[in-house]
Amino acid sequence: MYKDLAFAGNAEDMKRLIAAAGSGYQGDVWIGLKDRFYNWWWSTPFPNPYINDSTSVRLWAKNQPNNKRWDKSLCVTFMNGFWYDVNCSATFSSVCHNNSNTDTHGLHRYVFVKEKKTWHEAQANCRRYHTDLARVRSHTENEQLQAVVPDGVFAFIGLYRHLWNKWSNGAPSTFKYWADGHPLGPPHNCAASVINAEHHGHWVEKSCQSERHFMCYSNQTRVFRLELKSTVDLEIDPVLRENVIKEIEARLKEKGFTGDFKLTWIS
Repeated sequence: MYKDLAFAGNAEDMKRLIAAAGSGYQGDVWIGLKDRFYNWWWSTPFPNPYINDSTSVRLWAKNQPNNKRWDKSLCVTFMNGFWYDVNCSATFSSVCHNNSNTDTHGLHRYVFVKEKKTWHEAQANCRRYHTDLARVRSHTENEQLQAVVPDGVFAFIGLYRHLWNKWSNGAPSTFKYWADGHPLGPPHNCAASVINAEHHGHWVEKSCQSERHFMCYSNQTRVFRLELKSTVDLEIDPVLRENVIKEIEARLKEKGFTGDFKLTWIS
């Protein structure tokens, strides 16, 4: 029984994936990496999700978001009422917001910061002197934000997303094995591993709707035998045996064994 589409946490995993395809195979295979382009987040002490769909306030400029996805993250700037995705390492002015239950008209909710900083520098500055980078959750808030940002000026707001950061099994994606020049920008959001003499398993992005061969993975099962010495007869006391198993499980978890494992008593 297989668990999910294949994932690779390191170079050794990629070697095993290529070997599993067989020496005679040339082509590309789906792996479990997908860029969830619709998942964005607002910067807050506890990040709030923003789903880029018809249920959310969408203020993207024409043909946005469209930035290439070579970097690990994308951030968003605001200009003349619209959003533009940019490299988080670029420098722009920024807009902070202040939480206030008494500011019902938003007169002091947003603060424009003219000094240009990277997104993370702007975030740190807003958190130090205000609440955080600006959030826009309604057209009313968008109008309030537009009132403090000069026309024609790009300013960071608190919207961002991480790219290609999670496998289909839920594991974080930290290891990268992209082919040169990849990944590119939209619209392709699923990763395939290209197995041939040139690429040796390197990843490229493909349309998720296209049909391709695919690679799965299964968990390895290993059996370990542990012998216990006891001063009492454990065979005649099932409750005591169960308590011993629970104690061993707890000790294993303390030592970092967090994966799936099962302890069984064998006479």
